[in-house]
Amino acid sequence: MASAENKELRRRFWANAFGDIDAVVDQYIAPNWLDHDRAPEQPAGSAGYRWLLQRLKASFPDISFTEAELIAEGDRVATLWTLEGTHSEIYRDLAPTGRRIKVSGIQIDRLEGGKVVESWNHSSSDGICAQLTATSN
Repeated sequence: MASAENKELRRRFWANAFGDIDAVVDQYIAPNWLDHDRAPEQPAGSAGYRWLLQRLKASFPDISFTEAELIAEGDRVATLWTLEGTHSEIYRDLAPTGRRIKVSGIQIDRLEGGKVVESWNHSSSDGICAQLTATSN
């Protein structure tokens, strides 16, 4: 696939990531997807991507994803992104706080045959858990 097609594929994925999660993962993520930043409890493969999206949507039901920038080169697409949502359900071991979170990051994906096969992700140092456990001054 050309860079422009890969970029459009990721744009469609991000636009629908928190809708019908099963359909989005099946359509855009390879079954053997490799996450270089996988959480210890996260399953391998596309089941891990599904698990991640479901976990975020369950904990932050109003979650929104904003794509600030997409850059494509060959089989790689970099996405500069922001996630926002209200902590309404348990996230990890943290009881709902009602706090709004905002996390930014960058993800680089490698695509093959119209699917994401490999990802690297880095988010801001004031990640979700830090924002949920921070004390107010």
